[in-house]
Amino acid sequence: MAVSVADLLNYEYYRDFQLLAGKSGLTRQVTGCGILDYELDRDVNGKYAHANFLPNQLVISSLLFAKDNPFMLNDVVKYLIGKECSGLVIKNVFQLPIHDSVLRYADAKGFPILLADRKKTFFEDFIICTNDFIKASEQSERVEKDLSQLLFGLNSPSERAQIAHRLLTLMRSQYVAAYISFDKERRHISLKPEWFPKEMVFVRYRFGNGYFLLLTQDALDPGHADFLRIFQSLLSKYDDVRIGVSRVHFLPEDLRSALYEAVYASVIRKLSLQYDIPSDRPYVRYEDIGIYQVLLPLRDDEAMQKFTEKIIEPIIEFDAKNQGNLLYTLLRYVLFDGNLHILAEKTGQHENTLRFRLSKIADITGLNYRLPSDYEQLSLASRIYMLSDFRII
Repeated sequence: MAVSVADLLNYEYYRDFQLLAGKSGLTRQVTGCGILDYELDRDVNGKYAHANFLPNQLVISSLLFAKDNPFMLNDVVKYLIGKECSGLVIKNVFQLPIHDSVLRYADAKGFPILLADRKKTFFEDFIICTNDFIKASEQSERVEKDLSQLLFGLNSPSERAQIAHRLLTLMRSQYVAAYISFDKERRHISLKPEWFPKEMVFVRYRFGNGYFLLLTQDALDPGHADFLRIFQSLLSKYDDVRIGVSRVHFLPEDLRSALYEAVYASVIRKLSLQYDIPSDRPYVRYEDIGIYQVLLPLRDDEAMQKFTEKIIEPIIEFDAKNQGNLLYTLLRYVLFDGNLHILAEKTGQHENTLRFRLSKIADITGLNYRLPSDYEQLSLASRIYMLSDFRII
C-alpha cells in the first residue's frame, strides 16, 4: 500500500503540521525521508550535492542554508521538484520569511510545503515516525491480503491454520476478535498500552473501512470490566467508533469465525445507534445479538430479499404517497421487541397513536401485529430490511 503525503497528514504525529502550499500534490507517494540543511549551503559545499535526495523522499529542513538569504528557498523548491521529491517540511528555526513567490510556485507544481512546529519537531523523531508509518503500511498491505484470503478465499483447514498462526502473534490460551469501524475513514488509529491489562497481548490490523483488534490472554471474558475500559477509552478518543466483539475462541483454526463474529456484532452496534436503542456498553458482543447471528450471514439470500420486499415495499409505497412514516414506526416497534410502552416513551407518541399506525400497517400488509405468527413475519422482514443499509466489511 503506497503511502502518500495526505496519508501522513492523517497520522497523529503530523496532526499539527500546517500545509502552506501544494495541496494538489498531496497524493505524491512517500517512500522515505531526507534532511536538507548544509547540502545546499554554497559556503560549505561550494555546489549542490546532487546525490543526497531521491525520488519520493519527504525532505525536512530548518532552512539553515538560507539563514542569510531567504530567497534561496526558491532554488531549493525547484531543486527538490527536479529530484522528484514528495514535499518539503520546514522547521523554521530562524523564523525566516517564506515569500509568496515560493508558495505560488509550489502550488503551480503541486509540490507540498508543510510547516512543522519549530519547538516540538525534532529531525530524529520525524525520520523515525515517518519510516515507522511507512513500514506499518507495508506490513498492513501484507496483512490485508492474509485477512482477505482467510475471510473470502476457498482455503483448506490447514491453509486457514497457517494464516491464523501468522496473524495471532504471541498466542495465549484464549483470544477474541474485535472489529472497529468509524463513520468516516481513518487511515490510522492510536491505541495506548495503558488501556490494556499487562497480561493481555493485543495486535491491530487495518482491513476495509475499519480495524481488527485481536486480544489474547490465558483467561478472557468479553463482559469483564477490562473490556469496558479498553473500548470506553477508544470511544472517548474517537466518538464515531463502532465496536463489535466475538466470542472467546481457543484454536487458531477458528480465527475466521471470530473475525466474522466481530464484524456482525459491529453491524448491530451501528444499527442500535442509528435507531437510538440504549446500551450500557460502548460495544456489542456477538453472543448478545440473538437472531442476527442467523440473519446477517443470510442477509443477501434471494429468498430472504423477496420475502422482505413482499412485506416492506407496500409500506414504503404508502408512505411515499401519503407523506407518512409508518415504516419507521414498524422498525422501531420491532427493535423494541414489540413493546408499545417503551416505543411510546422513546418516540413521545401516545400508545393509541402507535396502535393506529400499526393497525394501518396490518391493513396494508395483511399481517396483524397482535398475532404472534404475523408479528414474527413483520419482525423478520423489518430486521432484514434494516440490515440492508449496512456494509458488512
